[in-house]
Order: sequence, then structure tokens, then C-alpha cells
Amino acid sequence: MTFNLLAPCYKRVEPDLRESDPSLAEQRAARLQEIVSFLHNNEQDVICLQEFWFEQETRRVFETALSGRYQFFYKQRPHKKADGLLTLVNKNITVEDVQSFQLTHPGDRVAMLLRMSLPIISTDFQDKSQTGKPEYQSLIVMNTHLTFPHNRFDAFLRHKQVQNITSFVDSYIAKHSLDTACVLLAGDFNGRNDNVCHHLVQNHYTSSHFEVHQADPPVTHLNHHNQQVCVDYIWFRRPLAQLGLVMRPSDSCLLPRSLDPSQWPASCFSMSDHRPLSTVFTLHQPL
Repeated sequence: MTFNLLAPCYKRVEPDLRESDPSLAEQRAARLQEIVSFLHNNEQDVICLQEFWFEQETRRVFETALSGRYQFFYKQRPHKKADGLLTLVNKNITVEDVQSFQLTHPGDRVAMLLRMSLPIISTDFQDKSQTGKPEYQSLIVMNTHLTFPHNRFDAFLRHKQVQNITSFVDSYIAKHSLDTACVLLAGDFNGRNDNVCHHLVQNHYTSSHFEVHQADPPVTHLNHHNQQVCVDYIWFRRPLAQLGLVMRPSDSCLLPRSLDPSQWPASCFSMSDHRPLSTVFTLHQPL
């Protein structure tokens, strides 16, 4: 799952009032509780969160509610920015490595890479693992949040940021000899059908929602211009080597699933100005 939480320091309650204001502590606490209850009840294996507010009480509430099931991996934005990334990983999944980095110096955007090992029980009885001994599939997950394109310079930054992401992934794979690894890129990409998306497609990434439905979700975000847009994605890339298992999306949807994906559910969704996007992946032998 990927979900931009809308940090209280950015949530406008009135033109000159943000939800982070001390006078709104009760409202802020109620929304926070709604978010953690939603995450707890949905039982996703990997959750990539953006605009996580690095405030002591927020962190305490998250860890109290979710630490029984998840491992926590944080990356705050630099230069005293109050928000950043949080990636939650089911405790049944082994996290082998975590790498975080700043995407570009202007913009103060960051990305977090996690390398995981997924246990696989072979069904090939000619295989040496016929006793049921698990083998492992490497999975790389990148959580990120790109710059909002306020102007042409920001649009240039977004393109540079996604170039840095794919270069980092490729270098990491080469350095650690992970040609059989599957790769997921999840987050708020702040754009649709633009040079960022084109760059990912050219580098062999596929939108998981598009793969399942032959279309991206119409609306994942109600932005500060009151525009209903699609900006949240879970991209996947098959292994570079045709030796290991391949990961395919079997289902992908906006949550809650009961809400209309074609328009912003203004009257019945208050957790954020983004909808959570969930994709279920399955592992298969290469064709």
C-alpha cells in the first residue's frame, strides 16, 4: 500500500490556520486515530507512507497501535522539514538492508530503499528444496514523495528526482548482484502521464493498477488547487535476469474499496487529501 497522510503542518483548516496549531489538538488526534485504525484493520504486508509528521505524539500513537505487527523505518526530510517517510513492513518479512538518500538538494525530497527476502516454498519436486526448506526471493521496495510542480523549475526537479531514483536502484542491484530481484516503487509522484511517468516506462516499470485494470485510477488526490488528480502509484519491474521468480499484480484498488474511484469522496473520506492505493502481488515462475 502507498498512502500520503497529509501531515498536520500542511493541512489547511482555514486560510491562515493549519491542523498543527495547538488549538486543534483534539481534531488532530481524532484524525490520527482514524488513520492508525485504518492501517491496523487493513493488514497490508508493506505500507509506504508519505507526509508522516515527525512529532513525538504522532510517533508514539503509531508505534503503540502498530508495532505488534510491523517493523518501522523512518526518513525525515532535511533542513528541519517536519515531515518525511515511514515504511511499515510485516514482522514476518526479513529486511536485509535499508538505504535512504536525498533526491535533489533543492526541494528537500527523500527516498527510502528497503531490500527484503521473501520465503518461497518450491513446488518443483525435482528441486533440491522438495523437503520444504524455504528458498528466498529478493524484493526491493522504494518509498518516495516527489516535488509538487508549482513551476517549470519544479517540473525539472521532479524529472531529475525520478532519474536519481532509477539510477540508485540500478546501481544498488549491480553492487549487490541482485539481478533476480523484483522492484517496487511506491509513493506520491505528484504528476500523471508526464515525463516522470514516461521515464519510468522507458526504464521497464509498469503501473500496477494499469496492469490490472488497463487504466490508472482516475482520482487519488484532491490537491490544494481543488483539482481531482491521479498522482499516487505503485510501479513494479520484473527481474533483470530471467532466472528467478517474477512478481505480478493480481489486484489493485483505491481504499476504501466501497468508495467511487472516479471522483473525490468529499463527504465520506476525511483521513487525508489522498486515497490509499493497495496492490496485491503474486510470485510466478517466468514464462
